Amino acid sequence: MRLNRLAYPVGSPNPPDFLKICDTLTGILADPYSPAPTFIFPISRAFVAWVQRVRVPQSLFHSEHSGDYHFGPGPPGARRILLSAIQQLPTASLLGSTVIVWLFVLVITSVCLSTAGAHPPAATDTTGALASLPARGLVAAIAEAGQIEVPATNPQELLSIVATQASRWTEGSYDVWHLTGGVEIHQGLTAVESREAVIWIEQQPLHEETSGGVASPPVRTVLVRTAGNVVVQRSLSSEPEGAQAATIHSERWSGRFGIIRDPKLEFKSVVSPGIKPAIYEAPASISTTPSSHVELVSAEEGVESGVEPAQFAEFGESNGGAIIPSNQPIVAGRRLRAFPRSSMPLAVQWFPSPSGPEWVAVITSGINLVIDGVDPAGPLDISADRMVIWTRGQAQPDLGGDASQTADTPLELYMEGNVVFRQGQRVIEAVSMFYDVPRSSGVITGASVLTPVDSYAGLIRLRADVLRQVDRSRFVAQRSGLTTSRMGIPTWEFRSRELTFTDAQVPLPGPFGMPMIDPLTGEPAVEHQQFISSRGNTVTLGGVPVLWWPVLATNATKPTFYINDLKIKNDQILGTQVLTSWDAFQVLGWQNAPSGVDWDFNIDYLSLRGPGGGTSLLYNRPQFLGLGTPANGIADAWFVGDRGIDNLGLERRDFTYPVFPKSTFRGRAFWRHRQDLVAGWQARGAAGWISDFNFLEEYYESEWEEGYEQRTWLDLRRPIDNRQWRLLTSLRVDPFLTQSEWWPRLDHHWIAQPLLRDALSWYEHSSISYVRQALPAAPTGGPEAGPATAPPSPGQGYYLWTLLPYENNVIGERLVTRQEFALPFQAGPVKLVPYALGELGHWGQDLGGADPNQPRTPSSINRAYGQFGVRSSLPFWTADNGVESRLWNLHGLAHKVILEAEFSYADSTKDVNQFPLYDQLDDDTINQYRRNIPFFDYGQAFNTGVSPAPFYTPNPFGIDGRYDPRSYAIRRGIGSWVTGPSEVVNDLTAFRVGARQRWQTKRGPYGDRRIVDWVVFDIDGEFFPTTSQNFGQVLGLWQYDFRWHVGDRTTILSTADVDFFSLGQQLYTVGALLNRSARGSLYMGYQSFGGPINASVLTGSYTYRMSPKWASSFGSSVDLTGANIGQRFQLVRIGESFLMSFGFNVDYSRNNVGVTFAIEPRFLSGTQFAGRSGPSDSAAGTSALGGSPGGAPIAGAYGLE
Repeated sequence: MRLNRLAYPVGSPNPPDFLKICDTLTGILADPYSPAPTFIFPISRAFVAWVQRVRVPQSLFHSEHSGDYHFGPGPPGARRILLSAIQQLPTASLLGSTVIVWLFVLVITSVCLSTAGAHPPAATDTTGALASLPARGLVAAIAEAGQIEVPATNPQELLSIVATQASRWTEGSYDVWHLTGGVEIHQGLTAVESREAVIWIEQQPLHEETSGGVASPPVRTVLVRTAGNVVVQRSLSSEPEGAQAATIHSERWSGRFGIIRDPKLEFKSVVSPGIKPAIYEAPASISTTPSSHVELVSAEEGVESGVEPAQFAEFGESNGGAIIPSNQPIVAGRRLRAFPRSSMPLAVQWFPSPSGPEWVAVITSGINLVIDGVDPAGPLDISADRMVIWTRGQAQPDLGGDASQTADTPLELYMEGNVVFRQGQRVIEAVSMFYDVPRSSGVITGASVLTPVDSYAGLIRLRADVLRQVDRSRFVAQRSGLTTSRMGIPTWEFRSRELTFTDAQVPLPGPFGMPMIDPLTGEPAVEHQQFISSRGNTVTLGGVPVLWWPVLATNATKPTFYINDLKIKNDQILGTQVLTSWDAFQVLGWQNAPSGVDWDFNIDYLSLRGPGGGTSLLYNRPQFLGLGTPANGIADAWFVGDRGIDNLGLERRDFTYPVFPKSTFRGRAFWRHRQDLVAGWQARGAAGWISDFNFLEEYYESEWEEGYEQRTWLDLRRPIDNRQWRLLTSLRVDPFLTQSEWWPRLDHHWIAQPLLRDALSWYEHSSISYVRQALPAAPTGGPEAGPATAPPSPGQGYYLWTLLPYENNVIGERLVTRQEFALPFQAGPVKLVPYALGELGHWGQDLGGADPNQPRTPSSINRAYGQFGVRSSLPFWTADNGVESRLWNLHGLAHKVILEAEFSYADSTKDVNQFPLYDQLDDDTINQYRRNIPFFDYGQAFNTGVSPAPFYTPNPFGIDGRYDPRSYAIRRGIGSWVTGPSEVVNDLTAFRVGARQRWQTKRGPYGDRRIVDWVVFDIDGEFFPTTSQNFGQVLGLWQYDFRWHVGDRTTILSTADVDFFSLGQQLYTVGALLNRSARGSLYMGYQSFGGPINASVLTGSYTYRMSPKWASSFGSSVDLTGANIGQRFQLVRIGESFLMSFGFNVDYSRNNVGVTFAIEPRFLSGTQFAGRSGPSDSAAGTSALGGSPGGAPIAGAYGLE
């Protein structure tokens, strides 16, 4: 006899210490097999009987502590009072109670010692395969079953399930039934009734556990979720008029049963599963039902004489005896389970073969046959109108699932009429089908296969007149068609005379050796390894052949064949463009391409420029170069035989290049790599090359302005907690760019290291290097290209080019160390951080006389730099829960503010103008722009020199150098960063202030509201007591950032950056964003520029899904001072399989108008092939494959549209 422990719900708060001890005590006293302390021995049955009389048998009680219902021990009245009293006790009282209880146990045990011995029974795993359960409704059911337990029943007793209508599907190792109408569940003395239910029945495992050479039936789990007039009853005896121990009346209830054989299912009709019902998605509502809804029976009412068990025995019979499942032999192997396909009952006729132990079944009614134990990907689930089954055996085969077949027993099926064959994620539909189960082979006529493909959101559809499944994963199709279209007559199709499709489904391993479960489908997660080979291939559009290819052999991880991307465009800069991207592995016939590698090459033609081409390689591999560590990277190259003129925008529309007008080889190539090494080291590297000065800006404007720089370097680093070692070496490959060459550079960083028991924080950055920086090569152009009286030839733009003041030919060592000590402490509500920072540095060469008008040979230079100051911050907030507004969707309002302030004083022994800028502040694009802006916006005269002579224009950063990026960085406090650039420091006294503000409210459905930012307003700025350090002004650069989230989809934005000295920059923006993700978005904004550049720009754009078949987008920018900037428009027709788009763009800066017309399959949308190596759309117009407006979904992603 054994007493169950109290079952506290999963996820509920821990029970009070006293309850834990009472529970443990009861278990120890009642169970001689419990892992009790060594001084606790089995005690007398009289004491057990006394405990049982106190803990009333077979009671159902409501715990005020957890709010859940439980079948378990506890008196109906006293238990409730005890729980209530315990909750009101302080913690100290509970701890005292613990001591008293243990003293009581020792006294009672010493009186009731017994010499009776016992041997523990064999452990039985009652959890089944819970570790491999799928997500969604099943996981919720498991959690509920852990909260609301069914009384422990005897798993040997038959579980009977009755309902009016049922539908079935599979989730992992569970069969799922949705039952409606008159649901009744019986097992032993427990009965459940409801209007609706979802039941998860664990399948029979493939391999049975053995004991003494005989298979032992494992206990399987049945999870139940019911709804609608639920009644749960537990009787004290099997007599019809027997007393009931407990009854639950509720609207919803969840629980768990155990079985060792398949349950008895009685359904009047079985229908095909549709969408998941609401009871499947929503967990049971566990409400605190009033005690009047729970009927309890006391121990005296339930026990007539003698001592009865205190509660339901675990896997016990009605008399409380422990039950050990009998060792009945069960043969591991296949199981056949047949269900009616519709409301018609199964019509099965078995015919024994006169020639031997063979059986033939003829089924003329609709059948749903499930065959377990045939494949790791999951059971076979076959539906057909008619079926013939042939198998071998002495006895008539069992279609109820109670008996098993060995895996090598012959089993052949012939099916006709609306055949649906499911296995794993693969679905085959056919007119008729023959299937050999042991060999996993068959022949299908009129077949249609839907199967997923990696890197594609929809399903691939394979049709064939005759489809032979050669084995478990290989199909051979005669007169086949492959498409993503779900129409009966597909809009496009890839046809083959003979096609072999291999789809190997390899289960993905999960933790602890269990299979991984797909959380979306609930099925075992599998990896698809797919290959295609075919002969006599044709691509048809609307049934008309447009492309023929004799032989194809490819890895099917991409839903494309040979060609990945096709564009036809036209504009006034590049002319008519035919841009194609091809799959290199497919073209070369490389079938087993390395996993994680994507290799394409491009063949392009531009009518005004010439032929072009290139290649792109992306990789993400678990190991690289035999190092056994993960790595990823990209290599990309594109070249063109150019014979045209570069148009880079206003004042730069007629640039040429060396040897123009002859055809010139131009292009760019780069490689970027990242890899983790051993012992925590990380490697990063890049190599880049550009053919000439203006190539990137002409052909790859977006990459030039926003992408990575074309540099060549290798970086090794080793992070260790808050420290890092870094070794860097680099080379300048492109001579027309200013890039520091490190030969090499070693850095060490130590961030926020606590000292003196956390009283001090130490920051450190030390660097030792040998570095070279050479002047960039000048672009071509100038008077030498024509007569002396003629205007200078533009060439590559020499007349708009200048060297910058911090550039020169310098080389030498650089040794720098920068240290900071901070002393943070709290002064009431204010946090104060006094700090001191210092740096010592040595440079092998200073900047020297960079200006040829003031030549001076560079020489070594030493510098000391120091800064001290104090930082402070004060957070405070207020909240008003009474604020309510339906108009602004406000439910309470909180205002949170952090005020920040810093005073700093810095002094340097050398001026910043004496140092070359080894640690550059800007990238190559901004540096190039700084060479042009003096001539555009600062009023400097054009360069009249002769290329390639170096040229320094006077005042390249305006009067007094007020637009010098070094000055801007110093005033913004870059010298106070330990990791900041070593050369950019100077004398400075500054006082900085700022405020970070948030107005927050709650939004969302009642009961599930979330905190959101309603208004964000940040502002900061500087004061300079020494006005000469800020061009004569006390106020420095001030800026703010304002965001008002009017609703979840509507935001008003505004920013500002203002310098207060004469002709300082003044930038203001204001705009509104309206986002309706399902339909589109709208933005309207205004930008005002003041200072060296004056403009007032009005910007607007929208993306709109006008209907399921049409989408459009538009964008426009206009300078209100009188200059148009540009517009773009795109209209897309969304077909079942194709996107047809028309677009145009206007670029007034380049004086260019571009038009685009494209027809593309939806599976080739720009969201999948956004990164191609051909020229960017900035030069050629609006992208045809840049993603359709409104986000058109992949064809077939959501079934037939």
